[in-house]
Amino acid sequence: GVVLEVPFVDALTGMSDPSLPLTVHEFAEWGDPRDPEHEANLRSLSPYENVGSHRYPRIYLSCALADARVPPWMPLKLAARIRARSPSYVDASPPRTGVRRRRTLAAGADRSSSNDGAEGGLSGAEPPCVVLHCADGGHGGASDWHGRSEEFARQLAFLHKAVGLPT
Repeated sequence: GVVLEVPFVDALTGMSDPSLPLTVHEFAEWGDPRDPEHEANLRSLSPYENVGSHRYPRIYLSCALADARVPPWMPLKLAARIRARSPSYVDASPPRTGVRRRRTLAAGADRSSSNDGAEGGLSGAEPPCVVLHCADGGHGGASDWHGRSEEFARQLAFLHKAVGLPT
């Protein structure tokens, strides 16, 4: 499993918005996406732009609603794209209405039995496990001990389950 805390995963869109704090100041490091060469570079290193239809490990994404550095829409967009591009999450054959539906497990199927043995990996039949947690705090997370402890406990519980330890 993977834990990504308030990840900057859509570099191209983030750097294209000069209203975001730090964007213009970071052109020297990341490049200015208005320059085609810089845009190509940002596109090549942006996780969001490079989501494929292959297997992903179980992912825990966090975002902070008051984060001035990484807007909460970035991890949400990443989760949506991973789910949308997963062949096991969305049925590949759209119904006649044109609406694609989420694939569900067959009655009686055991979700845990579809793990192919790769640590934290997913078999082709299992939809991706993407957990989202949006906190009220800022980029550094909760400001109090209790809130930080709760987030750490959530992450440990996620990793515990992701590696298949008994509950």
